[in-house]
Amino acid sequence: MKVESEVKAKRMLFFKTNIKSFLKVSTLLIFLFISKAAGEGNTIKINSYKINVEFAENNQLQVKADVEFYKKQSGGKILFLIDTSMTFTNIHLAENRKSSILQFVKNEDTLLLYIPSSKSNEKEFHVLFEYTMPIDSLSGGATEMGYWYPYLFNNISKFMIIAKMPYSYSMFFPGILLKKYINSKSIKYIWETDKPLPRLFGVIAKSDAYTESKSVIRGKMLDIYLLAKDRGLMHRFKSESEKAFKFFSDYIGQYRYKSLTFIEVPDMKYVNSQPSFIMMGSIFLDYYKKNLYDWPPHEIAHQWFGSGIFAKQGDLRSWCMFEPLAEYSRLTFTASDSGKVYMEKEIKGMIDEYKSDYESTKYDKPLIETGGSRVTYIKGTYVMNKIAEMCGQEKWQEFLEKLFDHFQGRFLTYSDFIKYLSKINNKAGKAANEMFTTTGLIKE
Repeated sequence: MKVESEVKAKRMLFFKTNIKSFLKVSTLLIFLFISKAAGEGNTIKINSYKINVEFAENNQLQVKADVEFYKKQSGGKILFLIDTSMTFTNIHLAENRKSSILQFVKNEDTLLLYIPSSKSNEKEFHVLFEYTMPIDSLSGGATEMGYWYPYLFNNISKFMIIAKMPYSYSMFFPGILLKKYINSKSIKYIWETDKPLPRLFGVIAKSDAYTESKSVIRGKMLDIYLLAKDRGLMHRFKSESEKAFKFFSDYIGQYRYKSLTFIEVPDMKYVNSQPSFIMMGSIFLDYYKKNLYDWPPHEIAHQWFGSGIFAKQGDLRSWCMFEPLAEYSRLTFTASDSGKVYMEKEIKGMIDEYKSDYESTKYDKPLIETGGSRVTYIKGTYVMNKIAEMCGQEKWQEFLEKLFDHFQGRFLTYSDFIKYLSKINNKAGKAANEMFTTTGLIKE
């Protein structure tokens, strides 16, 4: 019992020092970005990206991003979000095999384009962005490519990536690797997303950085790239990930994408679960290896809730649905082996922690306001458990199946969630709305 309590204490310390702070920062950044792009961001719809990217050994990306978008309203200004480190050389408006230079103003993390007055009433545009962008050092073997192209939040688009780099490097992206060309000096990849996505992150790595494992689960490719040459770790990670993937495929519905990639990134302090592409910091794998934090099933569950059904960035209420859904799904998966007692013990631990550390404090807010805080994870999971109990496990599973079937590839709002739940069990829908919008725990 002493060992178990020590492990639990270490898990809690890990969560509070590594996850909570990141989630708070990311929530703040999202709202800062949204406040800048909200006005113009809703006036256009980006249909597709075709991005040519070349990586040089001086840690610079040279990029030509071909963006097709539809302008919903007339007007001469369009605002994109960008990384502050981008340096733009040219931006062209392409039309009928001709192109004209567009004027633009870069202001830290936004880029304002000026459309010629003669084109201000047109709807369809084809713009080519040319820019350079530095990336972090690859001293650890790999680094993340975050928001490395002009983008909008809450915009679902198709992506094609044509990437070229020296022979000693590799790039990884979500989607399907269509072609790979190799010569003595360089490598060229052509990637394409098999479904439209709200964002596209990537990883650049040294060619010899990773140990790779591939398997086919329920007709889908599961790729794992770990930095450590540790057979035991790879075997355990692969076995447990395959098992969780099978469970969620059967329990919720067929996985939406053709493949799922896990890839370790040494300088990340968190796990970033993108659609079909999960980037994981080495610190998470270290704690996983020591049995101090069992996170992979939670992130795999996000491939259904968060990366299969999309969360709207900038919507604080999204947190109270997607994080508790993923965590409760993790508990459901583990309980399928360990039994109902495991689930009851975990939920009780969350209730005890909430009452001990958060209830009646300044952190005790309604779940629709708690964002990425620890309260969202523990109280939110408790709420999901109460909803499941009110519905009954059969109806709860039916609710998850129907929710995923209807909203996969789309954004899910809080009101959508409550509406769909109420269709399955009206009493549970009303109770859920009450639990999400009030402080404290529901009275038994």
